[in-house]
Amino acid sequence: MKPLKKVLIATGLMAVCGVAAAGTGPDMPWDSGLDKLVKNLTGKTALAVGVLAMFAASAALVFGGEMSEFTRRMILMILAVAVMVSGTSLINIFFGVTGALVIL
Repeated sequence: MKPLKKVLIATGLMAVCGVAAAGTGPDMPWDSGLDKLVKNLTGKTALAVGVLAMFAASAALVFGGEMSEFTRRMILMILAVAVMVSGTSLINIFFGVTGALVIL
């Protein structure tokens, strides 16, 4: 295929996908459940549990002494999950940013 033809096909596909993605329809049956889940994962309770988990995991890493590689990886996994769960609330507290985070 010639390069110009490939570019035209790619542009046409992007235009069709953009129109399809722009359409909005009625709410789906599972939207209310997902909204509840999002509110639970970003609320005050999730922030408190996340901060406590970060503190406990960090203390275990610092004061844990000799531990197996498996135990160390489990503690790091708990730390990572705690940061993910409470990340939105922490960013809002530290920087005053609300809403979705955009990665450029």
